[in-house]
Amino acid sequence: MVRLVQYPAYREFNQWRIDANDYGQALAIGVRIACSHITRARDADPKQTLPEAFPDIAGVQRLRVKLSTASEIMLESERFLAYMAIPFYVAVYDELLLQTLRLLIDEHVVPYRDTSKVGLTDLRSTFRDEVGVQMPEPYTALFDWLQYLRNRIIYRGARVSSSLVSDWKHLDATAKAIWIRAAKRSPVLDPGKRADLRDGEVRATLAVTYRLAVSMNEELARLVQPNVWLRVAARDFVETYPRITELSRDRLVPKLLAHARIYYRPLDLPERDLLEAFDRLHTARESARPQRPRRPLR
Repeated sequence: MVRLVQYPAYREFNQWRIDANDYGQALAIGVRIACSHITRARDADPKQTLPEAFPDIAGVQRLRVKLSTASEIMLESERFLAYMAIPFYVAVYDELLLQTLRLLIDEHVVPYRDTSKVGLTDLRSTFRDEVGVQMPEPYTALFDWLQYLRNRIIYRGARVSSSLVSDWKHLDATAKAIWIRAAKRSPVLDPGKRADLRDGEVRATLAVTYRLAVSMNEELARLVQPNVWLRVAARDFVETYPRITELSRDRLVPKLLAHARIYYRPLDLPERDLLEAFDRLHTARESARPQRPRRPLR
């Protein structure tokens, strides 16, 4: 099992990834359950409309179609779920990169820049050129294609271009195999038509972005200096438990060390150095806190 550095941005990404997978699968399964019920109702009475067959379902009156048509619409809705899910899942990965870049800026690992103006391509090049992060080539090439697919969904209503097809054809065999293994099929791309995307392509998007996130995490653990990680771990602890400094030293220290073991285990941070980093952070915060004016003596 790969052990990763669970700094705050990565923890948030991982929870988003889990939630996105669970809720996305729930929607896809819900569509299939609905199709199953509609099929049984259609077999019992083919002339019924959807509102007649399921009058107690909220909003059903908005889809006044025969059950045979309703079944077709339900099956096709999986495509539109994919149109919404794929850009969202790419955005979750994009947010991980952005928040990680902000962390590196705060810790003076990379020079300051206005992160609100940094695009996804610039983010990736920043980690490569300024931090030295090396990502696995099949996945980076695949993500380039996935980003292009995302753009076609957002800006062209998922209409396939000849260049999207060409870029897929020019991917190497390893990258194609990764996508096909996750999606359970090759992409269905017909130039001029809307891409036939389904649950498989959604799973493949999650697989690619997760693998890239894991690779970046491993690279950051290797490349970022230990003194930076000590500051990150200390600040993470304080921000996770803002009232922790009210505890006595005997109670605070075990909690700090436990936090580091749970979330920063791969770094093997020395306990003494971690305590010193925490003390420096705490002292700096106390110094920056506005002092209450003293009442004059009477």
